[in-house]
Amino acid sequence: MFWIWTEMRFAVGMGRPTLVYFCSSTKETCTLLYGGGAAAGQYTVEVMVEDFPSSVILSEPTPFSTISLQLSITVENEAGCPAVPEFRGVSPAGGSLVHVLPFQEIHVNITVYSGVQEVTEIAVIGPPGLFVSPVTTTPKSQTSTTLSWVRGSDPSADLLSVCFVANTKSLQSEIRCMWLQQTQMDPLPPGTELKCNERKLQMSLLLPISFLEDLHLSVLQLNDPTCPVFINSTHVTTTFSLTGCGTKTVHLGSELLYTNTLRSVSSNSTITRDASLVLPLACRISSQLAAGPNFRIVVPSEVETFGAVSFWLEFHIPGEGPMATDTRQAQLRSSRSVRTLRELNRSGQLDMLDMHVFSNCSLARAELMVGRCVESETSDFLHTRPLLSQGCASGNSTLEVLTSMSTVRIYRLYLNSLELKGDTMYVECEVHLCVTTKQSQSCADPCTKSSQRSLVDSILTRTYKVRSGPVSIVKQDTQTSTVKPTQTILPPISQTTATLLYCNPCERVLLATAVTLLTVLMLS
Repeated sequence: MFWIWTEMRFAVGMGRPTLVYFCSSTKETCTLLYGGGAAAGQYTVEVMVEDFPSSVILSEPTPFSTISLQLSITVENEAGCPAVPEFRGVSPAGGSLVHVLPFQEIHVNITVYSGVQEVTEIAVIGPPGLFVSPVTTTPKSQTSTTLSWVRGSDPSADLLSVCFVANTKSLQSEIRCMWLQQTQMDPLPPGTELKCNERKLQMSLLLPISFLEDLHLSVLQLNDPTCPVFINSTHVTTTFSLTGCGTKTVHLGSELLYTNTLRSVSSNSTITRDASLVLPLACRISSQLAAGPNFRIVVPSEVETFGAVSFWLEFHIPGEGPMATDTRQAQLRSSRSVRTLRELNRSGQLDMLDMHVFSNCSLARAELMVGRCVESETSDFLHTRPLLSQGCASGNSTLEVLTSMSTVRIYRLYLNSLELKGDTMYVECEVHLCVTTKQSQSCADPCTKSSQRSLVDSILTRTYKVRSGPVSIVKQDTQTSTVKPTQTILPPISQTTATLLYCNPCERVLLATAVTLLTVLMLS
């Protein structure tokens, strides 16, 4: 027989440890009991275990052996131990048993209440494939989680355990365990067929009735009792959709399971000796084949959507050309002040030229999008300077003129700001067309920075590069700029003209003198 007693000690200063006896033990269960009262701190518990003879003759027998066990206990609150977390609600009781059919999915809800400390985790241990949902906490100091498990076709054991416990910062609930009983199924009779049609998403059953003795066949039904089950003199047959008739879809590893159950359902609740049938049905489809119905999304080609598109560039003095109405009193997308423009105009230092980007697309709601534009003093574009970046003005040398036509873009070039050295320049732009799939939307404007970005579905052409011919930047009566097409069919070069009507006061005086002299000679 064994005798046990305990001593709880704590050190006071640097002196000898003082013995404090406030922890008792029970001889029957060898349980340590702490009733509170100790100051907060860390204590060392010493348990003495002695072995005595079973029949004691002497009043003070000598133990055969004495063993000392020591452990450390931390007292956090002098008032005593707070209430530990408790399982409540639908939490399964300890030792509960759940019967699981083949391919059946079970769900177990666990709810814990802790009024003192917040539950930090619900630790769970169970069979392979057990899924534990994230822990959720309600304002009423309740913490919940859900366990899910799907039984496979080859049970490793008839009885499986699932154990769980709730932990706080310094407290722990009781440990509960439940059992999963994997129900053993009788072998199916010869001639039973279960077919899975992956293309039609159907399951078909052919079941001989020779082994269904003493069973009322009229009470057989699937998960959905409205789905038909046919019975003849030899077989029970049924065909149902994998997406209907109460069929459930679950994941088992890399497979997708479609499960249903053929069972006999009694119309009354009385206990009878009639035979019953529970037959799980399952189709196992590999994840590569379980993508569901196949959909083919066909995007129309560029020509089918926009037609045979072409692009070209034209350069005009502001207020002239085919878009004169928009450029004469232009509305600019700019933050440049009007005062600065007036000062430049009065001093005669501002030379402006409007670059028109055109497309022949006649599709309604099509939008011309201009990307990167550069200018160069040579036709080979060996050295370039940016005019536009993603359709947005680059610096103060280029501003966009807002127009009412979605297939035309106009950009005002301030030539003095470009610091051009020669008399001509060449321009190259990257362009494409865009149309949205919804009439209520418009193509995204890369120059508009919005904090709330919305997803816009649109169809785009491929990106084209279009180059201009030599564009004269000197002051003269007229000017013609040519366009060299790149990757697309462009209008004839003769159609791309620009008329410059700007001349300074000196040139006007000389022109008037020449006209007067010619008139005098004709009169002579």
